[in-house]
Amino acid sequence: MKQDTKEKSKKYLGVKLLQTFSEKELNDFEQFILCSYFNKDERIVDLFKVLRKSILRASLFTTELQLLLYAKVFDDEILNGQLSHNQQLLLNAKMNILMRLAKQYLITEALKNNSTYQSDLINEELLKRQQYFLYLREYKKTAKRLDKTDKDKSYYEHKKKISQKHFEYLQQSGLLSKTNNLDELQYYIDVQYLSEKLSYYITQLTLSNKYGKLFNNSLIQTTEHLMQLPVYANHPLLSVEWATISLIQTPSKNAYTKLLQMIDKHETSIAKEDLIGIYIVVSNFLVQAIRKGQFSHQDLFQLYTVMDEKDCLLQDNFMQAASLRSYVIGACRTNAFEKALQIVEKYRRFIRKPIRESVYHFNLGVVAFYKKNFDLALHHFIRVDINFNIQCRIMMLKSHYELDKEYDERTLQIYRSAERFFNEHKSLSRTRKTAYKNFTRTLINVYRIKHQATKMTLDKVKTKLEGQELNSDKSWLLEKIGELE
Repeated sequence: MKQDTKEKSKKYLGVKLLQTFSEKELNDFEQFILCSYFNKDERIVDLFKVLRKSILRASLFTTELQLLLYAKVFDDEILNGQLSHNQQLLLNAKMNILMRLAKQYLITEALKNNSTYQSDLINEELLKRQQYFLYLREYKKTAKRLDKTDKDKSYYEHKKKISQKHFEYLQQSGLLSKTNNLDELQYYIDVQYLSEKLSYYITQLTLSNKYGKLFNNSLIQTTEHLMQLPVYANHPLLSVEWATISLIQTPSKNAYTKLLQMIDKHETSIAKEDLIGIYIVVSNFLVQAIRKGQFSHQDLFQLYTVMDEKDCLLQDNFMQAASLRSYVIGACRTNAFEKALQIVEKYRRFIRKPIRESVYHFNLGVVAFYKKNFDLALHHFIRVDINFNIQCRIMMLKSHYELDKEYDERTLQIYRSAERFFNEHKSLSRTRKTAYKNFTRTLINVYRIKHQATKMTLDKVKTKLEGQELNSDKSWLLEKIGELE
């Protein structure tokens, strides 16, 4: 049965594709298939209209909906409440044509909206037809437009392509013996290669650090010689990406400071998308360094404030929940509570819808917690899906610690339950498990000492805590120990 359902779903991938279309795209697509250049089959138009009116809003293209579609489109009787073999073949054939047209429409739209694709294709065709005068006009127009665009990865890829086509033009037109663009072509080949290579290597290192994946890092050695050449070592994007790799490979305050200085120096020459990716690496480094006690939440707050001012906090028009949490916590740690609330409200609509309310209540709970309104904090935290937001568990543990005026065994049970949760959580890396485990175990000891429910000394707990390399919030625990000294 599962295999049968899987096979049926494969036949109607066109329905799933059309369900992703916006209303404007559906309107445009209807005009597209009405054009006889693309489609001469009137049944396809009828098929699409019925799909749009009665089926695309449904979650599944059920047998009942298939019967409805067939009955409304084809002048053919359906017997015994099911399609015959030939009727099913006919429906499948027309649906396949519709899907092919939908893909052709998407290609046309992509071409219409991307000047790079347009110039690449037209230049190739003009050279094939030896229309050199028209080619030169297109080439100059494209080069002029490119000079006004951001110098991102697509810029260098496009420059490489038009340089390659221009070399072909010089070759075909017999001008290669008099002039050539080989120096320019080699430069753009190298820059485009290096920018892609370094970008993917940054991703590779990030995955390796986060999930412990092993990669063949020796492949990056092929780029080291090129990066030592001044022309590439001083290139804005390449030099910042190289400094980003250095921060990931040898994380230190010096590497962090050097990278920030390079960003400040070259940011006007780096496209926004590339700048956002680099800032993400920097913020991830700070989060890890905070767990090790090497930086403070105030450092992270300052970084996020800079990213906010530069409009570098959104990725594909979405705000990452972890980034918002760190920004809000950093603001609260510096007592900037009004700023924290402004941040929550500003970015609320940019959180992905399935987790939006959980993220919203979590951050309101964070603000309440740092304002020492622990009852209100718990009021918000219990409205959070804690399976999605592990940090919420930590905040709830802290709230219970602050609220208890006397020793309560139920609080210890909550702490032990959290400790088991962290140990058994399959998606947590070993590093994060250790950080959460150390936090919870230390919190249990501090809680017992606070309420005189153990013979363990505060000095022993403090010494052990200071020796921990990984702890999800060492500074808060030290603060609580200081209150008991």
